[in-house]
Amino acid sequence: VCGEELSRETTTVAATGHTWDDGVVTVEPTETETGVKTYTCTVCGDTYTEVIPVTHTHVYTSEVTKEATCTEEGIITYTCSCGDTYTETIAKLECKAYDLGATDIDHTAWYHEAVNYALTEGFMTVYSDGTFGVNTTVTRAMLAEMLYKKEGSSSVTVDTNPFTDVSSDAWYYNSVMWANVNGIVTGYTGTTEFRPTNAVTRQEAAIMIVRYLIYKGELTSADLESVDTSVLDSYSDAGSISSWAEKYVALAVSEGIIHGYDNANELRPLNNITRAEMAQIIYNIFG
Repeated sequence: VCGEELSRETTTVAATGHTWDDGVVTVEPTETETGVKTYTCTVCGDTYTEVIPVTHTHVYTSEVTKEATCTEEGIITYTCSCGDTYTETIAKLECKAYDLGATDIDHTAWYHEAVNYALTEGFMTVYSDGTFGVNTTVTRAMLAEMLYKKEGSSSVTVDTNPFTDVSSDAWYYNSVMWANVNGIVTGYTGTTEFRPTNAVTRQEAAIMIVRYLIYKGELTSADLESVDTSVLDSYSDAGSISSWAEKYVALAVSEGIIHGYDNANELRPLNNITRAEMAQIIYNIFG
């Protein structure tokens, strides 16, 4: 009023700080997208946001989308219901037949794992011509040799060779002597012949394999005597099994050693057995 001018002083007042509300969900989360929650200061109106995680927990189902082979890795694909996916690699198959260059092996065939096992274990080999002989008929000498090698080709001592048709310098001499000494093979009734080059039928293979497992202690003679032969009734050709082979075949079937053919309920006991089939039988036991 009087016109006199006075000096002015400024006083700084400390900020009171934000006071945030409890927040409001401004974007709802989904199974695949995150949401947003917005917080607002009740004093100044300033805002900030937080991410709300997705509400979905992945649950994956798996599928082999590429089979592994001897030369290429496979792929397993895992897929969630939300559409998310990831993959894992399947290692290449262990393929001894491929490594050895066997030219007649189908690496997708039913016998592949069994043949691979046989070659890896060394009780079967690739022929000098580069083939395994998938469909080659197994002879009596060959089967004795397979089992002998499976047991490690131990030394054999015999006082007398009981077979007039098994020469001491034959490639199968030791295996036949070993198999005979251990009750796995015998000669033909009423003869002194082993007949090493005779083909082995499926029922004869059952006999030799069951005797081999009895020798190893995996089965017993009591198992053979007490086997229920009605297990064979489901096969349409059970009547063609020879009486002297019936219990052996029944026990082999009961133990899952020999199976019927996939495309028919047949055992085909009189069919000559092939190298692939023999590899599969031994794989059924030990693989």
